[in-house]
Amino acid sequence: MRVWKVKKILEIRYYGDPILRKETKPVKRITKEIKDLVVQMIDTMEFFEGAGIAANQVGENLSIFVVSKKVVGEEKGHLVVINPEIVDIRGQILMEEGCLSIPGVYAEVERAEFVDLKYINLKGENDFLKADSLLARVILHEYDHLKGFLFLDRVDRDTRRILLARFRKNFESEISRIKV
Repeated sequence: MRVWKVKKILEIRYYGDPILRKETKPVKRITKEIKDLVVQMIDTMEFFEGAGIAANQVGENLSIFVVSKKVVGEEKGHLVVINPEIVDIRGQILMEEGCLSIPGVYAEVERAEFVDLKYINLKGENDFLKADSLLARVILHEYDHLKGFLFLDRVDRDTRRILLARFRKNFESEISRIKV
């Protein structure tokens, strides 16, 4: 007998939702509920083809984010980061970014090219990671989410205004299409 695993796709919170602007709370214990949430976050990230996703993007005020195995490396699997702490950042690089919470909007954002990160893994163990390039960028992007910041906060005011107008136009048309 074959058993089918049904994936639970969580609702993405979009720009304007207050939870995206709150600093998240640390996870006190790795429970079955936390593990289930992580699996659902991974399923949601994969469904929406994201590079990463933070817990507050799915309505959970917890200091957790995951990074796609496409960014980390297929053989390594997804990266699960709980209660992260940035130890060091180095270098600067300008690259385009987007966000699942601001669909259809992309901008060049300057970020550190290298990051050293302390965190707790899903086994509840302290872990450490040195990352560069795209992985460093995704880690810093998701870390910003946990602190209540969005990538639009890292662009100048005029660019932000243009991008938000584009988001509102795209988002409204998408919502009206779904409701029809």
